Amino acid sequence: MARIPSVPIGQKQITTQAPVVRAEQGVFSTAVPRATQELAQITSRISQQFEEAQILAEKTRAGTETMRKFKELELEAQSARNIDDITKFRNDYKNRTSKIREEASKLITLPQAKSEFTRAFDRDAIFNEFNIRKTLQQNQNIALESILNENLAQLRESYISGSPESRASVEVKRDLLLDDAVNRGVVTIAEAQIAKGKQQKEWRLAKIDADIEGDAEFALEQLLLGEQGIYADVDASDRLAKETKANTKLKRNEKVAKKITNERHTKNELDLTQKLFTNELTFAEIQEQFISNNISQKYAGVLDAVLTSPDAINAKTDNATYGKMITAYLGLDESDLDNLREFKIKVLGFHGAGMLSRNDTEFLINKTIDPFTQQKDEGKGFLASTIETIKKWAENSPEPIAATARMINKFVNRVDEKTPEEDIVKAGQDIIVEQQKVINPNRARYQINQIIKLKSGEWKVVDFKEDGDPILEKF
Repeated sequence: MARIPSVPIGQKQITTQAPVVRAEQGVFSTAVPRATQELAQITSRISQQFEEAQILAEKTRAGTETMRKFKELELEAQSARNIDDITKFRNDYKNRTSKIREEASKLITLPQAKSEFTRAFDRDAIFNEFNIRKTLQQNQNIALESILNENLAQLRESYISGSPESRASVEVKRDLLLDDAVNRGVVTIAEAQIAKGKQQKEWRLAKIDADIEGDAEFALEQLLLGEQGIYADVDASDRLAKETKANTKLKRNEKVAKKITNERHTKNELDLTQKLFTNELTFAEIQEQFISNNISQKYAGVLDAVLTSPDAINAKTDNATYGKMITAYLGLDESDLDNLREFKIKVLGFHGAGMLSRNDTEFLINKTIDPFTQQKDEGKGFLASTIETIKKWAENSPEPIAATARMINKFVNRVDEKTPEEDIVKAGQDIIVEQQKVINPNRARYQINQIIKLKSGEWKVVDFKEDGDPILEKF
């Protein structure tokens, strides 16, 4: 049995052997190596994330610039409207996309970013080219359709203005244009066939319309001939509609011709009438103007009659006749030249019969040149109403016809179409007062607000009766 050496208490055992460290299981046995490994991993991840962020930033910057340029190309494609611009854009497109790629690539420094950007660019370029091709095709179809319509419009004009022989040639050219439009993809075969039929009918009807405008009488004759006329290729129902249009045109032409003739007659008749008043008119001039259709037959006749009438030389106005003509004048429609002419013929006729003086005849004729348009509309104006007031007052006078003519003559010589309304009314009132003074001296003797001394006291004049006597009020 081995003996265990003893060491006294308080003393250490001295040995020459190296100390032995024994491995023990515990937490701190691998702490340093593990920490080093994890730090390396974290550093690697940070470096990788930084590189990924760099790649993303460069791809994003280059991609954004690419999208901006692609969008500009699409907008530019949309604005290319004519064939030349569209063709130029197509020819330049490949070079422009290559330039966009080149400019965007300058924004990238990392190989991986450049590789990923290249793949994305190729994909986006395909979509961009598809959109642009679609836009250009649409614009090209619109441009070609516009050119087609312009060419068809020119052919339509040639058809309308051409001879029967040339129209057949124009129709062939029209069909060839539509066939070419089918080949270019502007219209479909079905659309072209519909257009040919539709335009064939429309052009033929347009030709008839042009003929009606140019010579309605000839066009109507041909339409009435039906299938024997030059419009045999037009449906019967369409010919009937054009017959109505031709008849309307003829009536309108007659109306316009009558208006032009009427205006010419009116001007020349007034010129001759002015020469009558200045004693310059001759029978030869009347005859010449009538033969040239520059004046109407009735007006020529009345001028002839006045020149040959001995009564016209010393004619004096008959008050009743003058009043009658004034009334007739107020009922005139200045836009109706026939009515104005009839009025002037009556006036000249009365002058020739010695019933209207030269001055009164000239006065009434001149009124038709510069009529009271505003005041006598429908008899409601101040002029007409004031004349009616004068006429009603004159009816109760001792000589109503003479008084009416005399008062109206005064009135129309004091006012014209420019006279203010209040002055027209005042002129009428003044003329009535003047006539009252002629009939009744009391009207001239007294005035309103005048104080009269009578045996019964003092009286104030407040108004006058119709006969001119004063109306008194106790003062």
